[in-house]
Amino acid sequence: MQNKYLKFLLIALIVAIVVPQITLAAWWNPMSWGIWNRIFHFQQQEQKQEKLIGGDKDAHGCLIAAGYTWCEVKNKCLRTFEEKCEADQTAGWKTYTNTEYRFSIKYPINWVIYKENSEIGEHSVFLGPEANYVQNIRTEESGCSVILAVFNNSEKLSLSDWLAKNDMWNQKPVKGITNIKINGAEGIKYEGTDYGMGGVTPIGFDSHVLFSKNDKIIDILTLDKCADKTNTNKINSTFKFTK
Repeated sequence: MQNKYLKFLLIALIVAIVVPQITLAAWWNPMSWGIWNRIFHFQQQEQKQEKLIGGDKDAHGCLIAAGYTWCEVKNKCLRTFEEKCEADQTAGWKTYTNTEYRFSIKYPINWVIYKENSEIGEHSVFLGPEANYVQNIRTEESGCSVILAVFNNSEKLSLSDWLAKNDMWNQKPVKGITNIKINGAEGIKYEGTDYGMGGVTPIGFDSHVLFSKNDKIIDILTLDKCADKTNTNKINSTFKFTK
């Protein structure tokens, strides 16, 4: 029994002396240093690569390298060159949604849809200030309206080509055509001469925004005589295609 105990102590003593010596020798061995350096360098490279992919983030988790900043009023990260950091000025507005042609647009709470029919194109929707209309008929002195008209584009022409071939309003562009993008929908914008109801003398300019989807053209016509043009610009900015 005593011999077994002495053997155990001897083995433990050898392990306690030899193992640290071997470990120390391995640690100071130049080859070991090379291995450890390579491992450490590899870990650093992985961390660096991960940082390059993820990039630095601010206190709100916005990816700075990708151009994102925190927008307090919208409570989210955004890129200001894609989306303005300002309060939604159309909050509380009414929304018109067309399920057949799959689009929607918002309009002020004090505006109404005073007419919806096929008077213009395949389908047309007339929006305007409620105060300007009596029994859903536009008064002559109004002149402030946003009209959405849907036209056929079975040839699937580009917006510019379609406009050149189908001047539905008899309003040739007079201030040039510009490309625009609203809520992911790409379109064109131009201003045409307004001759009034059957008139021959120009009385102003009307703004047109055209979008194309499948074989349809959607024209948003804004009449020139709205007292608050900011409202009509905001209305146009809310247009979007729906699923």
